[in-house]
Amino acid sequence: ARSLRPSQAAAAPAAEARAVHVVVVAALPPGGGKSTLCEALEPLGFRIASSDACKHASRGLHDDLRAAAASSDLVAVDKNVPHADGLRGILRMLEHLQGALRVAFTVRVVVPSALGPEEAKACWARVLRRGPEALGLGPRTVANEADRLALFEDAFLGPSRAFLPAAAALPGSLVTGAFFEGPEEGPPEAMAALARDLARAGPDTAGPDGGATVAELLDALAPGSQADRKLPVSAPRQNGAQVPHWACADLDGLEDLHMTIVPPPDSARSRPDGDADRTRADAAERRERLRALQAHAETSGGRLTIVLGTYHVARSGAARAAFWQVAAVDGLPAHLVHPPQAGILHVTDVASLSQGVKARTSAELLRGLRAAGYGAEGAGGEASTVVGGRNRYHDPSQGVHRQ
Repeated sequence: ARSLRPSQAAAAPAAEARAVHVVVVAALPPGGGKSTLCEALEPLGFRIASSDACKHASRGLHDDLRAAAASSDLVAVDKNVPHADGLRGILRMLEHLQGALRVAFTVRVVVPSALGPEEAKACWARVLRRGPEALGLGPRTVANEADRLALFEDAFLGPSRAFLPAAAALPGSLVTGAFFEGPEEGPPEAMAALARDLARAGPDTAGPDGGATVAELLDALAPGSQADRKLPVSAPRQNGAQVPHWACADLDGLEDLHMTIVPPPDSARSRPDGDADRTRADAAERRERLRALQAHAETSGGRLTIVLGTYHVARSGAARAAFWQVAAVDGLPAHLVHPPQAGILHVTDVASLSQGVKARTSAELLRGLRAAGYGAEGAGGEASTVVGGRNRYHDPSQGVHRQ
């Protein structure tokens, strides 16, 4: 496993670094035409790094990006990027690869010109034509159409709409209406024309006409930047700075699955008036959360190894939730884990949730199992699965999209 601390390696000197041009589509939900655009780019010399291909091959997007950048000067990323955090994750991967491969990336962020009701309707109609596996998360799929629609709206459409103004304001971004110039997913003629425009930009064209450097885009997404000011703000500030909401490790190749390390604040919890002991305990917990989150803000993007153990399933009538209990984590310093979370580390199988059950239910279930004396990993010889993870934290400018 790589160190949890993000790579500080800078790009090689300009005279030695090979220029590589990367295309990333952002703020576009499933059904928008990302894969169709990538198919149009491939014959023009682009190597495609696909999160779906990674998922099926049990490898990480980082590995696909490395292979693509090592063999081509033109790379396109086929992955849902509905919010700033997703884009930051890709940029952090590229930041690491610049030093590892001695290349200099320019990144062109492609953004739809609108995501109104008609565009949303078109995306959903295209998703329906794909079948129930279209919005599968991890190794499972969402078969119920109502659950699939809720997932589409909550995890992709809503965050994409919120991110759209900020994505359009990024340096070197390309705002286009090509994704919705016809009823089919990524109209072929429009996609072909867009692909030609992107190919003409090329690896040597940084700036407004060809993209921006990784550093420029990360700076543009930093708190207080012009793009950041266009993001929705959903949390208070402390000493003038926004306080991160929560921290997690994303699982490589398993889109939208993650292990929570510092959970979101429990805003629904209430205490009886005059409960001084509980009030002091809450204040101490808030201080501990803030300390852990500040540490995460400095280490976001690092690598670790997660060992998944027992798979738990809970049912109550038609309601259902399931999760993997985490058996071990390698590369995660103890000071980054919120103490109450340390005993209940898990990965929710998002596709299992039904009847309005929330992802946080998994933590409540595992906490109950622990309190009852169950849930100790290593007993019974359960099979374990080792996966890669990438640490990140969620700042309030993006909202708590997965809650």
